[in-house]
Amino acid sequence: SQLQSNGILDLLQLRKEGYPSTYELTKFIRKYRAVLYHPHRKLDSLGTIKEGSGFIAAQILSKAISEDDYRIGRSKLFIRKGCIESLDLCLLRQQVAAASVIYAVIRGFIVRGYSEGNFRFSKMKSSAIVCQKQIRMHLLRKREKKVMRAVRLIQRLVR
Repeated sequence: SQLQSNGILDLLQLRKEGYPSTYELTKFIRKYRAVLYHPHRKLDSLGTIKEGSGFIAAQILSKAISEDDYRIGRSKLFIRKGCIESLDLCLLRQQVAAASVIYAVIRGFIVRGYSEGNFRFSKMKSSAIVCQKQIRMHLLRKREKKVMRAVRLIQRLVR
C-alpha cells in the first residue's frame, strides 16, 4: 500500500513495459528544446516550460521518435532504450544547421568587406566625397560670380 501511494508500483510497471530511461520534464526540455528550432518561429511562442511541459516534450519527441517509444507523466518522461541516441542525433543536426547559418553570415560580412580595414576605407571614401562636394561648390560659386559680373556689365552698357 505504501509503495502504491508513492508511485513505486507504477514506476516498476513502466519499467516492465520497456521504458527504462527516466528524465525530469524540465531538464529534458532545457536540453532538447533546440530540436524545435525553426528560423521563422520563436521558441518563446511555445510558452513557458512549466505551463505546457508535456506539450513541449511531446513536440520535441515527435521530431525524432514514434509515440510508442515514450510515455509522459506529470513531472517525468519515460523513454525506451536507444531513443535518446536518435534525439541526440536530431539535436546535433540542428546545431550543425545553426552553425552553418552563423558561418554563412560571417562569410557574408567578410566578402562584403565589413572588416575593420574596409571600414576605415569606407570612412576615407565618404570623406573624399565630402571634399569633392565642397570643391565643386566653390568652383560653381566662382563661375557664378564671373557670370553675374558679365550680366552686370551688359546691363550697364544697355542703360
